[in-house]
Amino acid sequence: MKRLALKVPTLPNIVILGVALRLILLTYAMFVPEISYDGDSHEYLELAHHLAETGVYGAETDRPFPPDSVRPPLYPAFVAFFAFLLGDGTPFLALLVQVLLSAGAIWLTHRLARQLGASDWIARLAALVLALDVSSVIYATTLMTETLFTVLLLLFASALVRTLKVPDRRNNLALAVLSAGLILTKPIASYLPLVSAGLLLWLAHERTAQKALAAVAHLALVAALVLPWALRNERKHDFFGVSTIQSFNLLYYNSALAKARAEGTGIDAAEDALTATLQQRIDLGSASTGEQAQAMQRLGWQTIARYPGNYAMLHLRGMLAMLVDPGRINLERVLYGAPGKSGLLEAFSTQGTTGAMVLLLRQQPALLIVFAAVFLWQIALLSMNAIGGIALFAKRQPILFWTLFSLIAYFLLTTGPLGAARFRVPVTPYLAIIAGYGAERLRQKLLP
Repeated sequence: MKRLALKVPTLPNIVILGVALRLILLTYAMFVPEISYDGDSHEYLELAHHLAETGVYGAETDRPFPPDSVRPPLYPAFVAFFAFLLGDGTPFLALLVQVLLSAGAIWLTHRLARQLGASDWIARLAALVLALDVSSVIYATTLMTETLFTVLLLLFASALVRTLKVPDRRNNLALAVLSAGLILTKPIASYLPLVSAGLLLWLAHERTAQKALAAVAHLALVAALVLPWALRNERKHDFFGVSTIQSFNLLYYNSALAKARAEGTGIDAAEDALTATLQQRIDLGSASTGEQAQAMQRLGWQTIARYPGNYAMLHLRGMLAMLVDPGRINLERVLYGAPGKSGLLEAFSTQGTTGAMVLLLRQQPALLIVFAAVFLWQIALLSMNAIGGIALFAKRQPILFWTLFSLIAYFLLTTGPLGAARFRVPVTPYLAIIAGYGAERLRQKLLP
């Protein structure tokens, strides 16, 4: 009996398909520019414009947290180069390059899967999943870090696998440089070198002493590469670190959500209460950015410590949301030009999920249908991940198994209560590879 035939297009055709979908959305964005802007896009554009005009990374502002203390420099530099130095001052050229980078991510996903020992069928299926992934398509044409970060993370994963197999100086250097690049693109990667160092210490094909030395050297080199940026922040903002966004998120999202859940209030009321407490502890008008960030971190951790159970539940919910959230705000932006025009956010916040679904069915059925379709896509992908994860564990190939699962687990844990579709974009290639193993397992079982 023949195995059930499940044909997957060739890799060039998959890349062409992925590029076509992204170019269609980019063409649409030329007529509806709002769809290319997410919450942080204007800060990236502001920093990029200032860098292109003055050659200095920063922005003229009296905000308590200046954008250059929040946003690391690599993505604004990318936008400055393509939008202002080579482009016409609009984001179009930068977004076009992002589409090409997204196509590169599709190819790199196939390459990583093959590097990990997957069959060409599994690798092509993983590439196809990424090519069709709705959030990946949307963020390829959005002025945000996700696409650049995804490509760097794929290069990092490839360098990590090479280093685990052949731990020479060249591979170690490439791994450290890519680690630093990830940190200077998105602060969420700040602790990722601990993961790669742990895998080097555990899985590298060397003696224990050599592995320990390699892990320490990796951490030291990454720290040395990031240190100039941290020192720059200390000189300019009295803040030694990569970004102040971690302090802001800790207080106004993570701890505020835990407080609101425990006290039965809204998030706005919890944030106002935390701000009042912060003002009692520190003079926000005269304190430096670094002093405010430190005070926010202390208050944030103290608040979480008061409500550990509520925070734990929110953290678990955020992890689940990252995996299955179809991207309500993103889909609304594409369909209606900007979040809020369809009343989606208000419906979910005032009537809950069930009430909002009923309201959308009556008033915005197109949005509900798209929302449901993408949600089912994510559920199918997650189901294939469950099957593929079991199949991978049974293969007893530690480099294959732990490289994929360590990267997914890291971003799941560090995203926390803020789980959403855009945080899933960088790990979608790894979910796609595992789903490919799940589909292969089903293919072996399904016989005509």
